[in-house]
Amino acid sequence: MQLVDVVEARDGFGPDDALRAARLRLDAGVGLPPGLALDAARAANRAGDPDLGAELAALAGADADLAAGMLLARSHAMRNRYEDAEAALAAVEPLVPGDPNARD
Repeated sequence: MQLVDVVEARDGFGPDDALRAARLRLDAGVGLPPGLALDAARAANRAGDPDLGAELAALAGADADLAAGMLLARSHAMRNRYEDAEAALAAVEPLVPGDPNARD
């Protein structure tokens, strides 16, 4: 956890740092704040690790958060699991009307 504290305290904390901190937290068995899990899920998908991206998107609240649900769907699609991607999108579809980031 000392290493997590150092990584999370960095100036210019970016996507790679979010992914590193999330992995360290997972290895330590410590919970992740939803924002960190969301940023790390994006970074994992960009890095070509959709398995980790899906795990992190789920931890970010993929069933109750539109951005996390979209990331989970993307992770599934990257692994050619299109039915799972469709289910993830269907789960968050009711959240679209009230979400200010729905356009993204």
